[in-house]
Amino acid sequence: MRAERFSDVGEFTAAVGAFLAHHEALNNLPLGIMSTLRTNPGHYREPYLAAAVDGDEVVAVAMRTPPHNLILAHTDRPEALAVLADDAIQAFGTLPGVVGPQALALQFMELWQARTGQPPQAPGELPAPRAQHPVELLLGDQDLAP
Repeated sequence: MRAERFSDVGEFTAAVGAFLAHHEALNNLPLGIMSTLRTNPGHYREPYLAAAVDGDEVVAVAMRTPPHNLILAHTDRPEALAVLADDAIQAFGTLPGVVGPQALALQFMELWQARTGQPPQAPGELPAPRAQHPVELLLGDQDLAP
């Protein structure tokens, strides 16, 4: 499994569009941002667009529009989060937080902390864990500059 990073929104859309559309209701945030990037390219500067790919199959997607949080799309392959975490570390070093389905966001945050030492902020009271429940988790001790 490998990470592929995209600088061209059209190429990113071609590569991950069907993957995101497969669970459209769960991936409405990344789909919406992808649409904005296509129709208004200057709206976000230097977006991070990445996919975890197994063979020729996209198995996970992450994106970020600095200085905002990293966004995780729904995936049935949570083991792909490690590939995306490693790529995001190369791209950013630190993150303000992660947004995505609760179980995935929690797993990503644990991977991130283990790899970077960046501690999570106390997320407050989270609802009972459900894989599809969206959550925003913040990471502490970060510089919010892109």
